[in-house]
Amino acid sequence: MLTFMRNEILADYGVAFEDPEVQNYFNTFTWYSKRFNSEAEIQESLTEVDRHNLKFLAEAIQGQAESI
Repeated sequence: MLTFMRNEILADYGVAFEDPEVQNYFNTFTWYSKRFNSEAEIQESLTEVDRHNLKFLAEAIQGQAESI
């Protein structure tokens, strides 16, 4: 669920996904338009809220992986 939430934010900015399954999922939405190849390309465009949420989710995902 955390990864999905993170991907939703990235998709909203038009980031392309390396995982073909994730990319195919977002390609089904009319609002999604692939414009960037990496998260690094959108860093300057992120709102403070999105920047905070992406950081929080990345840390939560990493913590979740470490506890397994």
